[in-house]
Amino acid sequence: MVLFIFLDGTRYWKHNAKESNEKKYSNWNPPHSQSNAIDIELTSYILMNYAMNNDVENGLPVLRWLTSQRNPNGGFASTQDTIIALQALAEFAGEIYSNDFNMEITIKSLKGEKFEDKHIITRDNALVLKVFEVPTGVEELTVFAKGKGVSLAEVAVYFYTADDIKTSAFDINTTISEETTKGLRLQVCGRWRQEGETGMSIMEIGIPSGMTPDYESLDFTLAPEYKRKEELFRKLVLYFDKFDAQEQCVSLNIVRTDRVAELQPSPVRIYDYYEPSKQKTSFYLSKLLEKSTLCDVCGTECFCKEK
Repeated sequence: MVLFIFLDGTRYWKHNAKESNEKKYSNWNPPHSQSNAIDIELTSYILMNYAMNNDVENGLPVLRWLTSQRNPNGGFASTQDTIIALQALAEFAGEIYSNDFNMEITIKSLKGEKFEDKHIITRDNALVLKVFEVPTGVEELTVFAKGKGVSLAEVAVYFYTADDIKTSAFDINTTISEETTKGLRLQVCGRWRQEGETGMSIMEIGIPSGMTPDYESLDFTLAPEYKRKEELFRKLVLYFDKFDAQEQCVSLNIVRTDRVAELQPSPVRIYDYYEPSKQKTSFYLSKLLEKSTLCDVCGTECFCKEK
């Protein structure tokens, strides 16, 4: 079932998937949350239809919603929906393009630290991205525009946190065994925390510096939905048909191939291929290799004295 939603001058279509009863965020609620990749892709196809039929009036509210879903790098929730959304935006842009284009945009602080930035946008520079950094003391920004044309202003807010703000969609458990300075055996288990099951999902296992996976040791006995793998630089990518509440586990040997001491944590990530925002990232680290020194891994070849 698909829902049609008209909100604050925007229009979009939403796949009526069953929502989890879990809190989406544990502490902080952002002013804007990106929609699912499926909703972005669906709405993009509808915007293409409006462009094909030269329907600017109905397409503009869809355009407003779609542009509000872009991330600061210009992409969307996933690779697939980004390709479709950019194609839709490009096709609709042809319907609203005008040769008579001259605008003056002023961004000004009316509260907190003083700040002002002004841009003149003409046909000659309309495709040039203008970026500016707002001082941390600014509490409120107002955008003033005059002239003729269509432009888009976006604000990106960055902050850092040690832990996930969102309640994770997956559980990940990592177990390390058979630890030596020459390598270890790693087991990664994952399960879906919400109701029902996922579609195709990806498990990415980061490989520590100076180490290499032993692919012949891979064991998928406890992973019935596993389908295939990709071997990338310092990363093993595993594809699954789905995840549900039943835990699936993969295990493999990781062997030392280069002399690297004091290893740092390596990531393990599981996410829904079609809705990457539904994901979980965890880290694993061999305590033995974390505490290893250059002399532990190199010995007398590094002019270390024998213990």
